[in-house]
Amino acid sequence: MAKVLAVDDEAYVLRALQRELRGHPFDLVTESDPLVALERLKTESFDVIISDCRMPGIDGVRLLTEARKRQPQSVRMMLSGHADMQDLLLSINEAGIYRFIAKPWSMPELSAAMSEALSQRRVLLE
Repeated sequence: MAKVLAVDDEAYVLRALQRELRGHPFDLVTESDPLVALERLKTESFDVIISDCRMPGIDGVRLLTEARKRQPQSVRMMLSGHADMQDLLLSINEAGIYRFIAKPWSMPELSAAMSEALSQRRVLLE
C-alpha cells in the first residue's frame, strides 16, 4: 500500500486532510512539526510528501528540498494559503514539487491531485 506524509503546523489542516482522504488507497501519516517529519524521512519511505509552505522552524521549500535529497523518487506537493510567486518558483526549482495546491482546496481537486501524484510515483518507479 502506498504511504503519504502530510506536514502542516496547523492541526485543523491535518484533520481536514485525514477526513477528506479517508477511503483512498494509501496510508496517510501526518506530522505537525516539520523537523520531526525530516527525522521520519531518515527511517521511513513515502510515496507522496505533502507540505505546507510556511511553517515555523523550517519552511515547506526547505522541507521538500531535503525530502528530494533523501527520497528522490517521492512525489512532492506543496500546500499554501498565501504563497507568492517567489515561493512557488522556489518550490518548483529547489524542491522539485509535482503540484501546488492552494488552501482552501476543494475535495475533488485534492482527490484528483492525490490520484495523479500516485500515478506519477508509479511512472517514476518504472
